[in-house]
Amino acid sequence: YKVDSIELGVAGNLTKNWQVFGGYTLLDSEIVNGGGNAAGLAVAGKQFPNTPRSSYSLWTTYAVMPKLTIGGGAFYTSRVYGNTANTKWVPSYTRFDAMATYVIDKNVSLQLNVQNLTDKTYFNQAYSSHYASIAPGRSAVLALNVKY
Repeated sequence: YKVDSIELGVAGNLTKNWQVFGGYTLLDSEIVNGGGNAAGLAVAGKQFPNTPRSSYSLWTTYAVMPKLTIGGGAFYTSRVYGNTANTKWVPSYTRFDAMATYVIDKNVSLQLNVQNLTDKTYFNQAYSSHYASIAPGRSAVLALNVKY
């Protein structure tokens, strides 16, 4: 088994109130030798199961007011195969998330996170049988954060 890869990331402030974070990963996976039998030879040169060739994320936050920050981002994953023969796969997908944070005082804040903002149905894992995992639909979490 062999993987040649590259990972790039960026992070910074575009303005005093606006932050951006991003990353890209390329995984060039290859089954070099699947074993000495005919089945092993048939998968040589194929991609690893459940290993996306490429993925990226882009996230941004903006402090609308001193106590209120909003943010959002996109997450992409390319097609993944569920078997070593690369005959079963789930398609690529892009998911969008959002968040808002409100600072109540120096020790207490509220944060709302919404994942899969568009409630898109997509699969996040494939299996060698005919099964695939459906990713969660839209979900929201409201957290009370306390520092001491």
